[in-house]
Amino acid sequence: MDRWEYVKDSELFSVYIISLVEHVNGYSKLLYGLGYPINGEVPKDKLFNYTISNNGPGKLQVNRLTCFLTGDKLKIFLDKMEEGKNLQTIAGELEIELDKKLTEELKGLHLKTKDYRHRPPVFLENKESVNYYKLEPIASLASNPVICESIINIEKEKVIDFDDGGYEQYDVMEFIKDTLKEEFSFKIPGPDIKRLGNFEVFSYPFVSSKDVKPLTTKVIKESEGYCLTGVKVNIRPGKFKNNVYLRCRTRNGQVIIGDQLKFVKCAETAQEITFPINEPCSDIEVTVWDASEIDNQPIKLLYEYRVPLMRSLSFDMGLIGLRGKLEDKWTKKLEKKSGGQKVNKKVERISRENFQIGGFDKDPWVPAGSELNRLFRYYFPEKSKAQFFSKGWQDENSFVKWFQDIIGKHKTKEVIIIDPYFDDEAVSKFLALAKYSDITYKVMTDIGFRDSNIEDNIINGCKQAEPMLPPNVEVHGLFRKNRGTDQIFHDRFVILFSENQLEQVYLLSNSLSGVAKNHPSVAVPVPDNVSHDIVEYYLKLFNQCEAEGIPKVEVKLLWPQKKDSASTRGKKVSENGVEEFPGFLELTKVLFDSKEIPLDQIGDDYKLQIAEKEQIRCKQFERLGKNIYYYLNYDKDKALKLWCGIANWVVRISDNDREKIFNWLNELDYREALTKVTKSCILESIEREFPIGVQNLKCNNENISIARNSFLPFTNMGEFAKSMLEYHFGRYHSIYSVSMAFEYLLSYNPEEAIDVLTRVIEKAKEKEGTVPTVDLAPCYIVISNCLNELSTKLSADMIRNDFRFLRIGLQAEADVIRALSAAAISSYIVEGQRKLSDYGNEWVEALYYLDCLKEPMEKVHSLAWVAYECQVLRNQKNDGSPLNDTMEHIKKKTVELWPEEFEDNTEFRLIMKKFSGPIEGSYSKDLCDVLKQLVESNKVSAEMVGDYIIKVLKEKISTHLEDGDKYYPPVDSVFTYNVILCFCEISPQKASELEGVLNTLINQSKRVLIRPFIKTRKYEKWKNSIETLCWCGTALLWLDNENNNVKETYLNIYSLLQQYVDDFDDSCGLYNMFKKEGEYVGYLIK
Repeated sequence: MDRWEYVKDSELFSVYIISLVEHVNGYSKLLYGLGYPINGEVPKDKLFNYTISNNGPGKLQVNRLTCFLTGDKLKIFLDKMEEGKNLQTIAGELEIELDKKLTEELKGLHLKTKDYRHRPPVFLENKESVNYYKLEPIASLASNPVICESIINIEKEKVIDFDDGGYEQYDVMEFIKDTLKEEFSFKIPGPDIKRLGNFEVFSYPFVSSKDVKPLTTKVIKESEGYCLTGVKVNIRPGKFKNNVYLRCRTRNGQVIIGDQLKFVKCAETAQEITFPINEPCSDIEVTVWDASEIDNQPIKLLYEYRVPLMRSLSFDMGLIGLRGKLEDKWTKKLEKKSGGQKVNKKVERISRENFQIGGFDKDPWVPAGSELNRLFRYYFPEKSKAQFFSKGWQDENSFVKWFQDIIGKHKTKEVIIIDPYFDDEAVSKFLALAKYSDITYKVMTDIGFRDSNIEDNIINGCKQAEPMLPPNVEVHGLFRKNRGTDQIFHDRFVILFSENQLEQVYLLSNSLSGVAKNHPSVAVPVPDNVSHDIVEYYLKLFNQCEAEGIPKVEVKLLWPQKKDSASTRGKKVSENGVEEFPGFLELTKVLFDSKEIPLDQIGDDYKLQIAEKEQIRCKQFERLGKNIYYYLNYDKDKALKLWCGIANWVVRISDNDREKIFNWLNELDYREALTKVTKSCILESIEREFPIGVQNLKCNNENISIARNSFLPFTNMGEFAKSMLEYHFGRYHSIYSVSMAFEYLLSYNPEEAIDVLTRVIEKAKEKEGTVPTVDLAPCYIVISNCLNELSTKLSADMIRNDFRFLRIGLQAEADVIRALSAAAISSYIVEGQRKLSDYGNEWVEALYYLDCLKEPMEKVHSLAWVAYECQVLRNQKNDGSPLNDTMEHIKKKTVELWPEEFEDNTEFRLIMKKFSGPIEGSYSKDLCDVLKQLVESNKVSAEMVGDYIIKVLKEKISTHLEDGDKYYPPVDSVFTYNVILCFCEISPQKASELEGVLNTLINQSKRVLIRPFIKTRKYEKWKNSIETLCWCGTALLWLDNENNNVKETYLNIYSLLQQYVDDFDDSCGLYNMFKKEGEYVGYLIK
């Protein structure tokens, strides 16, 4: 971002420069500079000086220099300051008058260019200062990007001699802070310097051009009271480079209550950082700063993310539960005795929920999204099928997915969208993505009360998104007959009609317009008795029925239903009776001297063939090469059209004939020209229309899915790469110019193929999240087709035992290319284990190709993918000794390649899961073997392994206790035994922690069993608790059967279980295991 983006030349800025002067040694130091826009006329350019305070420790004095500058002078002023010029020199060059009171120290005030990166900004400009004409920096001297540098940097430059001058750092800091607080409206949180430490190296904020989040945050809360205890920040891999500073700032209202700063090494890898929160807060801000050592450059703000919090929402809701009349013989007698007076026979029973709006000072602050979600789920229970979307309707991963889900379940044939604010963004970012089967979409919107250009807005939106729109779409604009501007309707509805014409109506809290795209919204199903009335009303309105209560309107069709797509055009036949294809005329014009096509080149199926005679064939190939070379130099469009003809020709002939054409052209002097035209075709197809490009072709969900998966980091691509190799999606005949171009490059110039695909991926990746999906559709189509060709080649190479391309693929810059190459090796090895007689030991050679990967963790992940597939093969009863040898080799190589000082718990578990196969915990001997070797080789700490075992074991047992039927007898009993033995060997110091976790689970299970009349409830309600007690009790014995506390706990469990043994179905064998282990250690008598 341009640093002066928000500074306009004609605007007036008020400029403050704060300096610290020490009269003992005569030094002066720039502390802080600020320039912000103000309203008013430009006064005389003059630099004034005010002594703010001289009551500091010793003889320290704080001065403020003030002047007013227009934007153009402001820029020059700062540039000259950064060049190291003093104020007197700058004033002379800019014709700024200096105040007579200015001392020589202040006139000579300047920045030292050699140490600029440790300096604060002289002026700060940002969007907020422009919008509100003010800027109120926070005077947190420890770590704030818009305030003066800290004492540690002052000491570094020896502006103040703390050793000889008798100054105390904290006293000086408090003096400066108090002085600035009196001078400006700073918001001081308190004694932050002692809590936060001395730190200040940041400068100009940097606004990222991407909306794709490079990190995620998760608020940690106590189980009771919702009090915040911390925030967990996960840095996604590949988003940042080198080292960064990560800062977590907490606020309560507008006041900063805490800043925490951590230095993060190797930020390009996935990392998890937790910041503790000890005080109530209303706002959490996470910022990332570049920590690269670059001379004479300010440190940039790379990313910032705020988590808004809110106090618990509440409101009063009164519900009448019962209402009726009471009449019996007793009431009739009362009426007779009372002279015929009617007795009040009305009965009401009212249930009321008392919940006040707003919160109180002592209420905890919780994340706004989760609190609203909880609130809606409370008052709209899950059975109501209401859905809350905290990120708004434009969150494609939630709203559109939910929409497609409900229309699928409802067997919908027609969808009517009623939205008075419908616009072009609703077309491109909802309709274009929400297509489902052959459903008809109709939109009713109110255009009478909006701007006159709304019709063109919607129509243009439909035109741009046409390649991605569903086949049947109608957009209707309604306006009053008298052309009045009164709004016709306000509510937003989605109406679904099923095959039997039954309707389902949903009320939307927000419009689908672009204005409301990111606002939290809720979709609430309307009860059947009301939905019928809604449908009837709007159908009458649409059909312009003259009925009471129905406005008189006119309906205008803004977008027609009929569509014409390039992919649906019929086949054409030339004058010679040969089937034509894109680029046919350009191709035949080059191949043949006359318009006549020789009969021997017309096949039985009326398709163009290569010449049978070698002499004629070579002559024609020579013409192709020469013309491609000539057109590239003088008419690139013709070169691309000719290639389009060649590509669409070679896919219609045999593979053998195709190889003849490409081999001939590649062996002569036309290799460079053919490489150039194929690369140009791939790159320019994004901007060109059919038949050369893909601009006007339909982009389906599979294109989008494949392309977006290619943006993932390498470590998350295992499943995607495997599915691409196993299930190639269908070819598209209309874009052979792209697919054949990439196939040629892969076969004859693979380095160029990798380069061009990487460029397309990077181009799309940069725009992802910043532009509508429809704008990226051409990139998605090109990427998905090229990846299909790459997957086809890798699969074919592995079948032929051809490893030549692997080295190039594994060294590619694009993560997806490396991932596909690594997955191909995994597929090859596993297939080799299935067919041992055919492959022999060639899998070892393939495995060593993974060393071509540059990043150690990528090698480890690739080995884990192989391990996963081997475990799957074992599950298929193919557990032979060669497979065991393969696993031993993989384990050994994994430990060998594992980087030292590894600390990422999340990534660690992700890798360890792969060694278990589909079910976490399977083949636990392999898992424990890897864990032991990693600890023994000092690659992973014993504490991390211990934490991992505790976490996995706790999750397994907790899941079974809560959900039931989650215990796998062949897996979990063996897993529990093996990991506890491994745990005792590796992390015996954490035994008490594991024992505490098991005791907590035991107590949770006991609380269920000691409830009154528990046996009268369903068997499933207490079965899980008994099984959990058996599981945990056995685990305790394996952990430490010599511990008296363990013995006491075990016998207590055994005594409790005796009350339920007769009614308990030990289908999992847990009670039997529990009892046998007790007998084995002597706790029970056989």
